[in-house]
Amino acid sequence: MNAEQFVAIVKMVVGRPAAIESTSELDYISKHNPDMEKAAVFYNGLGENEKAFVKDIVQEAVHSTLFGFFCVLDGVRAIEDGTEKGRLELWYKNDHNGKSVLLNDGDNEFLHDIFND
Repeated sequence: MNAEQFVAIVKMVVGRPAAIESTSELDYISKHNPDMEKAAVFYNGLGENEKAFVKDIVQEAVHSTLFGFFCVLDGVRAIEDGTEKGRLELWYKNDHNGKSVLLNDGDNEFLHDIFND
């Protein structure tokens, strides 16, 4: 696996399901979560155009969240205060062939840039 493959997989298994699951929960009213119940009542009172707009907003929020997460992994968004900051290293290790790849290698394209391509 390389950085491009990693970003594509995160989009597929985290990004898309988060947006879909978030908006699909609005299609029915759940008594188990009062906050979602209020949101579902609001959402179901909207017209189709407005519902599509809400889905676009949710999709953008998911995109912004993943972008920020990749920025943290890349070390361009601080997670520590002060001058003596560490850095994150994200390694993919294939146990089958024993190969390891540094996915957020600062000498190559940043994960957040790959994500926004």
